[in-house]
Amino acid sequence: MLLRIKTHNDKLFWIKQLDNWYVIHKVYINEKTFKENSKRYWYTHKLLRRSYFTIKRALPNMFHYLSNPKYLIQQMA
Repeated sequence: MLLRIKTHNDKLFWIKQLDNWYVIHKVYINEKTFKENSKRYWYTHKLLRRSYFTIKRALPNMFHYLSNPKYLIQQMA
């Protein structure tokens, strides 16, 4: 899906879709498992949670190619 992003509007739409996905799945992503007889817990779906937040942190650097003139020339050809 990321390979289909070719304009600034595509980028904004994709980010909005990511945000919507998180809102829908927020409860599941933040689910915790508690250890009995202890106050310790961990996120039940830690890999999914980690993946989402990795993408979220990477967003400022993910779309530099959209402002790269070489990319724009390749798109026109």
